[in-house]
Amino acid sequence: MKFYKILAAAVLGMSTSMTAMADSSTYSGSTLYGYGYTPYMTVSYDTGVRGGAAMQFTASDISAFKGGKITAIAVPNGSPVKGSTATEMPITLFVANALDATLTDAVTFEGVMDLTKPLEYVEYTLPEPIEINDAMTPLYFGFQVVCDTKVANPIAVDYNYHPETDGPGDWFGEVNSKTGKWEWAQLREQIGMNCVRVKIEADNLKANNVQIMEGNLPAYVAPGEPLEFGVYLSNAAFNTVNSVTFKCTVGTNEPVMITKELESPLYYNQFTLSPMYFDIDCGGLEGADIPVKIELSGVNEENAKNNAAYIYKNYSNNVHSFSGGYDKTMVAEIATGTWCGYCPRGIVAVEKMAEYDTEGRFIPIAVHGDDPMSATSYNSLMSYISVYPSVLINRNTKSYGAQDPSFELLKEVYDLEKGYRAIVKPEVKNIEFNAETKKVNVEASAEFAIGVTGDYAFAYVLLEDEVGPYSQTNHYAPAYDSGMELEWWDQQGPSVSMLYNSVARYIYSFNGVKNSIPATIEAGQSYTHNGAVATNAVSNIDNCSVVLMVINRKTGRIENAVKVPVTDAAGIESVEAELNNEKAVYFDLQGRQVAAPQDGQIYIERRGSETRKVRF
Repeated sequence: MKFYKILAAAVLGMSTSMTAMADSSTYSGSTLYGYGYTPYMTVSYDTGVRGGAAMQFTASDISAFKGGKITAIAVPNGSPVKGSTATEMPITLFVANALDATLTDAVTFEGVMDLTKPLEYVEYTLPEPIEINDAMTPLYFGFQVVCDTKVANPIAVDYNYHPETDGPGDWFGEVNSKTGKWEWAQLREQIGMNCVRVKIEADNLKANNVQIMEGNLPAYVAPGEPLEFGVYLSNAAFNTVNSVTFKCTVGTNEPVMITKELESPLYYNQFTLSPMYFDIDCGGLEGADIPVKIELSGVNEENAKNNAAYIYKNYSNNVHSFSGGYDKTMVAEIATGTWCGYCPRGIVAVEKMAEYDTEGRFIPIAVHGDDPMSATSYNSLMSYISVYPSVLINRNTKSYGAQDPSFELLKEVYDLEKGYRAIVKPEVKNIEFNAETKKVNVEASAEFAIGVTGDYAFAYVLLEDEVGPYSQTNHYAPAYDSGMELEWWDQQGPSVSMLYNSVARYIYSFNGVKNSIPATIEAGQSYTHNGAVATNAVSNIDNCSVVLMVINRKTGRIENAVKVPVTDAAGIESVEAELNNEKAVYFDLQGRQVAAPQDGQIYIERRGSETRKVRF
């Protein structure tokens, strides 16, 4: 099974015409040039508002492309909104000396977006080509459109975080309804760059500037089986990339050269939307943490040593290969928050995974940030993410990265991880709640499938269910008019009262307790450790569980984990408290508040500070 990282939402349809390359690092022809990466999504202004997007062709661009000419503006098609049957949307293209309040000096011409091909680039030919020379002044190229949120979202963005040094490619504008004047802003930190580009025809364009962005390498491969590696590439040059050559080294084996053809051409400032997969022979190697290194060594069958324009970026990771082993559990640490309007996506994914996981091998951990359920002991997770919601899967960031926690993603990786074998089997030997110290004490053990010398360690996480209620911001609500669908959420209001499950309350050592497992490990030997988790933030100890992890401190990965309810602990006596006279509030089993419970259904009843399950 092949796993695909979600790097973009749609295929980029650039159009270029190429002639023979002048030498190994330049070529003559045309390219689409801009600051935005691959289009990811589209946005809009309110209905009736005239909005627009533009990129600036700067003085440095003039210097770089001097001698060529600009012949067209390239704009990705908008995307129709839910329920729309429209197939076209008219736009006005412009070339301007400045993005001022009137655009009175702009040269304009008309175009039409094809809504049946969302996010595909379309070239709109300029009335006259623009020669790029020393006399040319910096210009703005863009388009404007009268927005209609019932028809389409017309402005494509790459939705990547861009630092301020990335260039002036993210101008977004709208006409103020009161003043009738244009107002322009840069929103790169919120939604990334817009995807407006210009078509440039020139000689001696930069070529073969390719790098490895990401890689997918499984944490385990069966002895004697090939290692399936997936790689994402990006192209920072202007020529089309059709093939690449890799130098692959596994452990102490001799390097192997592998040349692969791309499924579709790779153009300037574009990255592959799905990984290029190929098999690497492991040469019979077995053991733990076998190093794997992938080096980019050629583009379009040109040898790297003859090409000064290459950017090198190696990919390295470690893989286990052994016989036997244990069933593997998938840990999904999800960064979320009550303030995050898109975080219901993660809530839905976890609910659906609870139904899909019939073997008890999926452990979700909701790590809240900047809300009443935040756990400072878990702050280290935030160094791995840049947007909410995000998920780390077994902390295998080199294979999975930090991704959007959709059900489709979690299901695909879960199926993949279940096919691997774990090097270690963790077990909770004893669990005890101490009411005086307010700690849950855990006796942990770990058994390894093979003898290894490494740096493995235990980590302990306390989770709590039915926390709240708190209000969850919901950007899928009809009030936001986004057209996005999400199960039950797209029929609710902008704020939803919730009880939250799998909430991380405390973690004892994010990176694993150093020296909790010996450096030299024998196969089949059981290694024990006593750890504890604090319960100060807990509302109801009866709703808590402990997740015991074994972490590979060398790679940072979670090798395996097990989840045990705290109610298994000695000393826990669940006492039914007397219900007070406060009004009862009801929630379904997913934690969502219910206004009118239905007969025959089970609900969570919250009355004051007490909760219990009831059947109507």
